Amino acid sequence: MRHLSTLFALLSFTAVYAQPDSIVTPLVSCVEETDDGYRAYFGYETDGETVVNVPRGEDNRFQGGRTDDEPIEDFELGSHEYAFAAEFPNRLTWSIRTGGTKRMVRADQRHPLFNQCDPPLSQPEVEVGSAGTLTVSGLSEQGFNPVGTVLVSYALEDAVFSADSLDHVLVINDEYVGPEGVTASTLTFRVALRAGRNDLALYSADTAYLGLTSRLVAWAGSATQAVRVVDANGAPVNGARVRFAIVDDLEVGADGVTSGGQVSFTNVPPRTLIATAEDDANRFGTAGALGNGQTVTVEVLGFDAPSPIDNNDFSLGTDGWDVTSGIAGGIVQIVPHEEAPGPGAPGMADAAVSGMDLLVGTGPEGPQRVSRTFEVSEGVSEVTVRYRFVTSEVPGGYYGSEFNDYFGVTARSQGGGGRASESASMNGLGLEAFTSDGATAWREISLPVNEAGDLIQIDALVANVGDGAFDSQLVLDLVEENPITIASVQLQDRIPPVRPYTSAARLSPLQYISLANHPFYGGFTRVWGSVTVRGEPDDQLEDLILSVDPYPGSSNPLPGGSLSSAAANQLPQTFGSDGTVTLSMTGSEPLFEIPGFFFFDNVAPYRVPLTVFAYATSGSSAEKGAGTASLLRYYDGANRFSRSGDPRDNIVGGDSWAQPSAYAFAQGLSSDPASSDFLFNDFANMNGGPFPPHSGHSNGFEMDTATPRVNTGVRDATTANRLVAFLNGPYGEAVEIIGITYTSSLSSALSGVTLNDGRSARAVIRNWSAHTHHFHIRMRQGWTPASGRSLVAASSTGQAWTTRGPRTARRPEAALRTQDAAVSFSVSPNPSRGRQARVRITVETPVSAQLRVYDAMGREVVARTLQLTTGGHEITLEAEQFAPGVYIAVLDTDRGERLRQRFTLIR
Repeated sequence: MRHLSTLFALLSFTAVYAQPDSIVTPLVSCVEETDDGYRAYFGYETDGETVVNVPRGEDNRFQGGRTDDEPIEDFELGSHEYAFAAEFPNRLTWSIRTGGTKRMVRADQRHPLFNQCDPPLSQPEVEVGSAGTLTVSGLSEQGFNPVGTVLVSYALEDAVFSADSLDHVLVINDEYVGPEGVTASTLTFRVALRAGRNDLALYSADTAYLGLTSRLVAWAGSATQAVRVVDANGAPVNGARVRFAIVDDLEVGADGVTSGGQVSFTNVPPRTLIATAEDDANRFGTAGALGNGQTVTVEVLGFDAPSPIDNNDFSLGTDGWDVTSGIAGGIVQIVPHEEAPGPGAPGMADAAVSGMDLLVGTGPEGPQRVSRTFEVSEGVSEVTVRYRFVTSEVPGGYYGSEFNDYFGVTARSQGGGGRASESASMNGLGLEAFTSDGATAWREISLPVNEAGDLIQIDALVANVGDGAFDSQLVLDLVEENPITIASVQLQDRIPPVRPYTSAARLSPLQYISLANHPFYGGFTRVWGSVTVRGEPDDQLEDLILSVDPYPGSSNPLPGGSLSSAAANQLPQTFGSDGTVTLSMTGSEPLFEIPGFFFFDNVAPYRVPLTVFAYATSGSSAEKGAGTASLLRYYDGANRFSRSGDPRDNIVGGDSWAQPSAYAFAQGLSSDPASSDFLFNDFANMNGGPFPPHSGHSNGFEMDTATPRVNTGVRDATTANRLVAFLNGPYGEAVEIIGITYTSSLSSALSGVTLNDGRSARAVIRNWSAHTHHFHIRMRQGWTPASGRSLVAASSTGQAWTTRGPRTARRPEAALRTQDAAVSFSVSPNPSRGRQARVRITVETPVSAQLRVYDAMGREVVARTLQLTTGGHEITLEAEQFAPGVYIAVLDTDRGERLRQRFTLIR
């Protein structure tokens, strides 16, 4: 920063005995010129053992000059050179009276003047949102809304809205709309809903100027569309339950029951939708359509006769599968299995997977369907279908368009009466779900079945939407029958007590996942929750692993999370008479710990697929998808400032967890002249979610920001002009809202100013209380820098894995059994902190064997063929070549024996 050549001098002062054991020394550290006068930076020194408090008023006030600021009241021990700042036109006196004696310091133009002072950055104040609760009416978040003008109302409880209409703005589809009506408890906005998706964000304040925010998505349309339900003979089905949902977000839709075989829906958006229908006989059907008013016909299917052909892995081609009745111009092919490009989330396996897959491809517009009906034997508790979706619409450049090809996979149980299914589209999955050539990772659905034996039907379809120009395929890998199943998974984030703000811990669903190298909790990201597994009464649950793979198909996938020590100590557990084991961790210790030694270079928002794997002592295993979570990166750039001395960060796992686009935003500002001195912290805590004492900062799109001038409390016309210049710069389009506590000069400077992009500066820069020494930036969630519109593969500080070849399946076979007396097997040391790990094998008779080591994602990292003679053997693994994490060593002999040993590498 530029200074005049002369050095500033401190004003003379007289010591103030505020309390018998404390002495406060007031001082002026610097005076600088402003457009309207001068600004003084005041400081103080306190000697003694007691913090001094002098309330504002007769004993602590400014005299002799106009100022929008007030003196501080609390005086900490030690020296504080830049405690606060105040503006004045000619002369300003700060007076303090304690112990019956009045003491003053004075600032005026006679002091050495600076063009701009350079105060060090101090800690921003605690920002607290309004205690009020908002509810919205006038539109539906889960249903279809009409296109056109609607009145949207926000009702407030436990607080009172500011009476000034300028304190409230609704951002809808990037348009800033002021309220039509303001009362103490209600805001009303007149907005225009467009056909399709509408994003609404309310930014408001209560009478104390504490922030109130609300975000929602409303889907709107103008079509009325009928869904007709028929049986296999074409006869209408009455009383069928129909769900008509948008494939972009299957939580949004409408429900109805057929009468005369038909039900109609209004306000249908012009997007790809999926109609599903079912009846009390467990007949089920699905069909996709555009929201264009044309009738959709859904054929509900019963159970076909079971095929006696054992061909769930396509080793016999298409035998045992119906590949003709549901095909209308599409293609059906048996193709060689390719595990790449996306490894998905394979688990430990028991038998080699077939080398062939079934590919179902689109032709003209409409669905192409194949099916299989088969019986499962007694003792099988779960059936799993593995598949992937491939669409040429992605490399063709039609992601986000109405040409939204989709697929559906359904498994139904006649004996158990259950159903598992996934229906999804290109747009609904998100661009991050695809490789550059349009392939997803391998996906799975799992269905619990009647363990006394059951009849199962699999239906799989893929469809072109809009036209037949760009084809899509559904590739089926195999159908597996498993003796154990994961009945339920609930993953949670836990916010511990953060005193003095909160006194109790808080659990919330896991919506965000922090994956990066970081210094908290020993370098591990922690996840809470519970998992329930079903299995045979005499079997045991041995282990659970949480798979997180942000980059399907990359050469550097992230190893999974292992059980915490507290959770692992509860295993193994016998399934017992009720056939279930539940592992639940909701206290101070987590369920899973994910090693944090990876970092990621992408700058686009990304949703990480989560999968839980369960392993039994019998050698059986199962997996269950646990949804997705938004990726958060740890920001540690040079323009980040920390809260020194505040233990909060260590409690909540850090305060700098940012969305990838927010990471790129903060990083890029350091090279922008309009923001090169911006400093950041408080994006979100580990795994996002509630962040005491903030009302926001939960999703990684928000950040506290300061400049040296603002951090001393200076908020004037110069500050306003600086923020406007920033918003008019290259990163201004990324900003949705800036929150700062207004002064009269700042407010006046913003009045009537229009940004280069047409937005009102007053609408973007909001008046929020508790933002006197910093300002709050909330980003537009759809923004990414130009370099981030395609994902970049992960980088790793550990071993660079290559994609694994054909995985192994989890099919129980008699020849695959656990530890046998003829063979012993161990890995040591465990855990290993050194450069080597030793595998010890002892056999009673000569045998040939295969030793394989898998990482926690099921990727093969070691494969050796062994000829074992009678006696003991030791195989050395060069552990320094592996990344830290959890591994499983598997020994298979040619006699059918299988032995498994989990071990951990620590750096």
